[in-house]
Amino acid sequence: EVIKAISGKGEPLKNFFFFDAATGKGTIEDISPRTDG
Repeated sequence: EVIKAISGKGEPLKNFFFFDAATGKGTIEDISPRTDG
């Protein structure tokens, strides 16, 4: 994904993965811009 962002080729992923070591669970958060309209 870093290469996509630097080269400007292809759409980079628009999400983050958060891992909680205490529970052993992870969540994915979508950070793409909102398109209301």
